[in-house]
Amino acid sequence: LAISGLHVGGVAGAIFFFIRLILAGLPTIALNYPVKKIAALIALIGAAYYTFVVGAAIPAQRALMMTGLVLIAIMFDRSPFSLRLVAFAAMVILIIAPDALMGVSFQMSFAAVACLIVFYDWARPWWSSMYSRAGLGRRIFMYFLGVSVTTVIAGFATGLFALYHFQQFALYGVLSNLIAVPIIGFIVMPAAVMYYLFSLVGLEAFALNIMEWGVSWVLATAHWTADLEGAVLNIAVWPKAAFAVMLSGALFALLWKGSLKKAGLVVFTIGLCLIPFTKHPDLFISQDVALIGVRAGNGDLVLSSGRAARYAAENWQRLNGREGIKPGLWPKEGLNTDAGLQCGADGCRLQKQDIRIAFPKNQMVIDEECLWAGLVIAPFPVKCDGPYIFDLFTSKRQGSAAVYLDKQIKIITDRDVRGHRPWTSYALE
Repeated sequence: LAISGLHVGGVAGAIFFFIRLILAGLPTIALNYPVKKIAALIALIGAAYYTFVVGAAIPAQRALMMTGLVLIAIMFDRSPFSLRLVAFAAMVILIIAPDALMGVSFQMSFAAVACLIVFYDWARPWWSSMYSRAGLGRRIFMYFLGVSVTTVIAGFATGLFALYHFQQFALYGVLSNLIAVPIIGFIVMPAAVMYYLFSLVGLEAFALNIMEWGVSWVLATAHWTADLEGAVLNIAVWPKAAFAVMLSGALFALLWKGSLKKAGLVVFTIGLCLIPFTKHPDLFISQDVALIGVRAGNGDLVLSSGRAARYAAENWQRLNGREGIKPGLWPKEGLNTDAGLQCGADGCRLQKQDIRIAFPKNQMVIDEECLWAGLVIAPFPVKCDGPYIFDLFTSKRQGSAAVYLDKQIKIITDRDVRGHRPWTSYALE
């Protein structure tokens, strides 16, 4: 089972509104007891039960904490929509698991919640006036408007992290959520609650059949929107500095009270403008020098092999903003003008400005290539004086590498990024 915050929140919401509806229908209880608070308490117990029954994974625990804080706020007559609740939940999680701060799930979920709370707190007067005394038609319209607005805001908040960590963003989130969210809210999640109730008397098959129908429609919606033209935006990897500036500006704009809030948007824009100035690697070298990628002038990658180190090749394509595009291959003989590669039976050569790089295929041409090149990259041991050497032994010591060619050669290896740790493969040097 894949349990997310939506599932836990959906279960809590279904229990809360169902219990409140039942109790409100009993005049004696409705007139003498705080029906809303009782419903919140039962919903909290139900959400906790559901979370631990399905395995209590880390995302589910975080969702339970957020949902629980909202329900507790209802019980104590406090506003459930407050950034203080978000900060408290984040603080508790970071005390228990400090490493969660670097996790994509933590960053995306709290970014989405914070942005939604700030927006709906600002839009609450208008939203309440539109919803009060509304007829059935307006209520249905407001529901789908809420789904659309929520998707746009949450999508923008999480999209920044998706673009930074995964270099892609789904463009049809609003369309898919307009179809999938009502199905999940009115069919899948009520059926999930029914399953745990009916399983006590052996009638869970009825609820599971309803869930299957709803989940099938959700999956069909996902496949349909994913297959649309231009469904996914792919970009090259962002620099850490630009992302840090953008994130700082966004946080300032969200948290600051007063006219200086606009300064956060200025800082965010500055970070956005830094992205085009990113310097991307000119060469990629995989572990054991099994695969080498050369970045052509148009930004595409040209690979030394179409079969070796496919996982590395896929990651290079993603980092280069070319995921899903078939990369080019080095020529066996002749010239690749886009990448500037000149290949022959004994290997390939690359010249960029005054920098010369040799990719020998055998030991017979090493002496000649060492005299010509400023960098020699080979999948076997190489010994010669003068140029940079990145051979099989270097890869064993340093791991994979990215090479930058800008007036001089700059090589950043896996070891440079990860450090010399007891658990790294090159620790026992």
